[in-house]
Amino acid sequence: MKTPTDFQDLGQFLFENVATYDELEVLLLLHREPERDWTIDATAPALGLQAEACQAALQTLAAHGLLVLGRRPATFRYAPASQPLDEATERLQRAYTEDRFTIVQIMTTNAMNRVRAAALDRLGGAIQLRDGRKSR
Repeated sequence: MKTPTDFQDLGQFLFENVATYDELEVLLLLHREPERDWTIDATAPALGLQAEACQAALQTLAAHGLLVLGRRPATFRYAPASQPLDEATERLQRAYTEDRFTIVQIMTTNAMNRVRAAALDRLGGAIQLRDGRKSR
């Protein structure tokens, strides 16, 4: 059984590396078959995704060091850049299989936290801009 600490660790991993449900599904699919080179045309229908969403997810996951370009052109393969990324993905796969609802809750909380952080950044920028105008 998972402890709150396990989920906190996964929450941080997800916050830093997996922002959308499309990315989550793509990551877990490629993780299950790490030797396979996946094309967008194979990945999208396997998950019921639009090709554009699948392409964006593949590119984002590659940028986060979870995937690499495959051995053939226009393909991707699961190959994390570090052992901690691989271990976190393995824990995520198990947790998602055992308790999908909690992972979805974590993803939702992370999305709300990203929106809040972006709003605060914009507000801070607006205040600086406004203060800058006053000082002129």
